Amino acid sequence: MRHTHVQQPPPSPVASVASTKHMAPPRHVVLKKLPPVTEPTAEVMPVAFRQSEPPRPSASANESNSPISPPQPLADAANPDRNGELPRPMVPGESSLDPPEVISRSSAVDLQDVIVSVNQSYPLLVSALLERQVAGGKQVSAWGEFDLNIKAFGIAMPEGFYQNYRNAISVEQPVFRNGGYLYGGYKIGDGNFQPWFKERETDEGGEFSVGAGVPLLKGRAIDKRRAAIYQADLARRAVEPAVRSQMLEFVRVASQVYWSWVAAGQSLEAQRDLLRIAEARIQQLQDRVDAGDLQRIVRINNEQLIASRETKVIEAERKLQEAAIKLSLFFRNERGEPIILDNSRLPQAFPDYTTVGPRQVEADIEYAISASPDLAELNLIARQVQVDLQNAENMLLPKLDAQLLASKDVGAPTSDK
Repeated sequence: MRHTHVQQPPPSPVASVASTKHMAPPRHVVLKKLPPVTEPTAEVMPVAFRQSEPPRPSASANESNSPISPPQPLADAANPDRNGELPRPMVPGESSLDPPEVISRSSAVDLQDVIVSVNQSYPLLVSALLERQVAGGKQVSAWGEFDLNIKAFGIAMPEGFYQNYRNAISVEQPVFRNGGYLYGGYKIGDGNFQPWFKERETDEGGEFSVGAGVPLLKGRAIDKRRAAIYQADLARRAVEPAVRSQMLEFVRVASQVYWSWVAAGQSLEAQRDLLRIAEARIQQLQDRVDAGDLQRIVRINNEQLIASRETKVIEAERKLQEAAIKLSLFFRNERGEPIILDNSRLPQAFPDYTTVGPRQVEADIEYAISASPDLAELNLIARQVQVDLQNAENMLLPKLDAQLLASKDVGAPTSDK
């Protein structure tokens, strides 16, 4: 079996070649190599899997810690506006059905131009890229459970036999590694307290306290808060292969639509050639009919053939227009508006193809499997399930905590304690 592949212009951020039923496809298409999908070196798993803390997200962390480096054009696709702003929303009463721009130039449009346009301004791809920001926001929200907590209160009981006043402020910092916490506080209680609430009374200068706590069984390896952080971090990482998978799919569909447009142009040219041949025979047949060499019916049949071929030319023109409209969904200008290409932008012919050896075929298949974003996404989903499993096992453990607290009253004493 002979294997061939289509020669294309220099590879784009994601190179893909697709054929349609309108052209004679090669038996094999060599897959252009994409950057391999690699897992980050730092495992983001519960303590039972790896004793490491996921990095807190920052303004640049979402890009620098990304396990998959997207092609450079995608950076602009995430922000369609040059100033970093999203497109202005539609105002009620405005028409959202503006006709696509029609351009006619002398230079032909190749597949590379279409792929670049998809990477820069295809709406569905831009929407997929915005999922990165959504996932990053969820990760920041999950880390909020480990922010410094400050609590304060004041209670006054100016009436009754037990008149007293209490004020307190405390600071608590959760610890990620072992699920514990560090505590510091100050309180002051003045007045008459019930005998069973004497611990609320302090010296005139108040009471300072510090402490720490750590779980020994339940909540030590993992708890609800840390499980949420692991899940958010893995979900953010899973966005990258998901975006890459969608990008490959969009490029594949755009390539098919592009070659359908090229095939429609070739079909129109063929129908026009057939029509010109039929029209060129009119005078020849008429001369032979006048000379008595042919029957008149032959000329009539040729006229019917001309009418039939004129109809086919019209049908081919409509199919070409339809293909150009479909292509405008993927071929857009810098503002993201669809462009309907004129017939003058059609390539002169299909590109040449060359044969490919069996070894190259096998190597390309192996590389496609190893670089598949779907496999990377499934791996991250499996790790999320492992986090859920360990958190569920943690809930079965008994609660046993160790706490250390020290306090000191200052000022003149207000009681005999």
